[in-house]
Amino acid sequence: MASDPNRVDPPIFSFIDFLTQTLTSDPKKRITVEKALAPYLEASHDPDDEPVALPLHPDFFEFDLHKDGINREQLKELLYEEIVTFKATI
Repeated sequence: MASDPNRVDPPIFSFIDFLTQTLTSDPKKRITVEKALAPYLEASHDPDDEPVALPLHPDFFEFDLHKDGINREQLKELLYEEIVTFKATI
């Protein structure tokens, strides 16, 4: 019996689904790291021995609210100000 050249095996569907979820440009619709890695790390999963980061404060993403309303020169100025005022914490 000849194989069907149009048939796609399920692992390919899983891979395409994975790529679609990870390459989504909208971060709210993008797959989380936890969900993306779960199938690969499930065997070593120990919820009592896994650190969890707190969510970032909404102000961290303030720029996203205003980025469409600024021109190139304003963006350059904002980036320059950010670089000049940055203080590394070690």
